[in-house]
Amino acid sequence: MQGFPDYPIHQIVEEAQDVRERQRQIDRVLDLERLTKQTTKCTRGISAWTWEHADADEDTVREITAVWYSDLARAKTPRMRAAREAMILAKLGASSVPATGITERWIRKRMRAQIRQAQEATHLLFHDICKNKQEYASNWTTRNREDQLRTQDLWMRCTDIVDQDTGEMVTLADVARTPQKRLAEALAIIHGMEKIGAEYGYAMLFITLTLPPEYHPHPQNGCDSWDGSSPRDGHIWIRRRWARVRAALAKRQIGHQFVRTAEPHKDSSPHWHIMLWTDAPDESEKVIRKHFQHSDSSTEIRRLTYKDDDETDKASATSYLLKYIVKTLPSAPDDAALMGKFSEAGTKRVDAWRATYGIRALQYGGIPRGAVTAWRESRRAAVGEGLAIPMQAIPLLTAARDGDFQGFVEEMQDARVSLLKQRDLWTPEERAQAAHGDGQRVMGIKTDDWAINTHSKRWVPDFDSRAFFENLNKIRLVTVIHKYPRGEGFPDATPRQGRKSQQNGAPPPKTAPPPVSVASAS
Repeated sequence: MQGFPDYPIHQIVEEAQDVRERQRQIDRVLDLERLTKQTTKCTRGISAWTWEHADADEDTVREITAVWYSDLARAKTPRMRAAREAMILAKLGASSVPATGITERWIRKRMRAQIRQAQEATHLLFHDICKNKQEYASNWTTRNREDQLRTQDLWMRCTDIVDQDTGEMVTLADVARTPQKRLAEALAIIHGMEKIGAEYGYAMLFITLTLPPEYHPHPQNGCDSWDGSSPRDGHIWIRRRWARVRAALAKRQIGHQFVRTAEPHKDSSPHWHIMLWTDAPDESEKVIRKHFQHSDSSTEIRRLTYKDDDETDKASATSYLLKYIVKTLPSAPDDAALMGKFSEAGTKRVDAWRATYGIRALQYGGIPRGAVTAWRESRRAAVGEGLAIPMQAIPLLTAARDGDFQGFVEEMQDARVSLLKQRDLWTPEERAQAAHGDGQRVMGIKTDDWAINTHSKRWVPDFDSRAFFENLNKIRLVTVIHKYPRGEGFPDATPRQGRKSQQNGAPPPKTAPPPVSVASAS
């Protein structure tokens, strides 16, 4: 044909195939480099020892912990103890000795957290956690969290505590904070903060903060730019930038208060929802967008108005946040009208995600320091029996008993209420295990003129119910980690037996014992 060179067609096809093959090789190299970077960053906080023991169950965790702690206790010199502490810290991926010291309880908690995060890192690297697959958290982590809460509830129901002075006996389940109590407390505090904001003339801003693309393991929209960052890394990124926002608002002397919740996307990357009350909404919005405007849709800010008494069809800030508060509970409340369209399975997965990475569910800011703890201690004193209540404390305790957080904060500021802390009579080991590094614990509330001790009773277990039920039922009531099931992640070391081996007389594989009901255990 005129205008085209005399070039063999087969040579053109061969050159095109060579170009495509070279491009495939380049893509494979780039994918391998990217996967290497993702793996390195995703497993950065997990030690090599944890990866070798990532399929450990709860019995293995307790056995290893007992051996390590006994070796640490037998150290005869400070130098020998420091060397053994360094060995434990290296194996558990910790950078320094905790404030409470290395205790048996701390070793167990750290080891469990490392194993859970290692399992989740595996699912993230294989893109198993995303929409239409395993949403929010992996099935393995969700099942372990459900088992932990179920066995914890069984143990609390079967454990009695006795007051040493009066002989009063109750179960741990009677005094535990249920999801309904947590929800009621959060709603009361947020409603009080809304009333405080209305009194000060603050504007309400509802803010949603998201992460840059490199923190999303499996984005639903757009290209995959994940660099291997874990959900914990993303949470820290938002937390640090929000701290800069608060510092900038304080530097400009802008009054504000807020409540925030943290929850995951379906690919496990976190995002925050914040209700902010501020006296300078325009400048506050400018500061927030300055620190979080990494993309066009990264930050969503909506201005809300307060609800008047005659506006029955308008939602308040408390009801607006209800959907996000329910997701912070470890289990869904037993109220179908309250749950509405919320999924109980989704609530359990979000709770498992939060427990795995140690992410705080709710945070209050801009209120007096220690106000939430003083609120709880005041409610305890308001319903307590046999407590010496001074006349000056009656307005404070009345506001706490009636659920009036606004009135409680005003009374707290007027009377200059602070927390009553005392050195307890526990042993050093018990004090360290209770996570009170300074040897002090909250005992009540006080002012310059009076003090109320809300922890005057000394409760002790009626008997060693933990060991009793472990021996009776042959189960661990505190089991939180099970072996990985076959076909998911790390395989079980037990060889699989097929039909042929069973027909030849081989014993069938062992199955787990049936769960023990509360009725049979009690």
